[in-house]
Amino acid sequence: GKPWGREACVAMAKGKSRSKGKDKGSKGGRAKKGGGGDRGSKPELKNLEKEAEADRAKAAAALWEARLEVTEVSRREYREAARRLARNNEELEQQQRKLEKDAVEVISYLKKQDFEKEELLEKMKQQMNELKQQAKEENEKVAEQFTKQLEEMEEKFQKKAKEIGLIQIELKMIKEFRKEKARMEKELEDVRLL
Repeated sequence: GKPWGREACVAMAKGKSRSKGKDKGSKGGRAKKGGGGDRGSKPELKNLEKEAEADRAKAAAALWEARLEVTEVSRREYREAARRLARNNEELEQQQRKLEKDAVEVISYLKKQDFEKEELLEKMKQQMNELKQQAKEENEKVAEQFTKQLEEMEEKFQKKAKEIGLIQIELKMIKEFRKEKARMEKELEDVRLL
């Protein structure tokens, strides 16, 4: 159900790593003809590059997984909360319709009776009003719970977004480290050639 899960991200990152590794390997082959002084350090550099690529792939996979998890959890919770609210509203409406129907029938019957039953009629009206008020309060309570759930989901989403931001910062630092490492290696190579 997750088209861009950890495995897909890692596979993409490994593919990029292989293509970059080939390019660097061909360049390294030309450099060897000039001098063989750094043969021992090349495998180490290659290993460091592979580790950096693996770290980058892991970070990318974690980033996508976090995004997908936030989206999926938020969607499930929102859908479930909406279903609960719809069910509660439907039940309350059915109860209210039944109570109103019953009240109307009772009122119609009492109107046919003696005027001495006016007190009972007023009592039934009062009960109906109380029930309507109760139904209104229940609706407000359900709406409040739904709002609270939405706020909690928003808070979770913001938390995940911060985590994703940190991952992006780490990725940027890795990228800058790779650039700095390449620059220092070039400077070392230039010094050796002197």
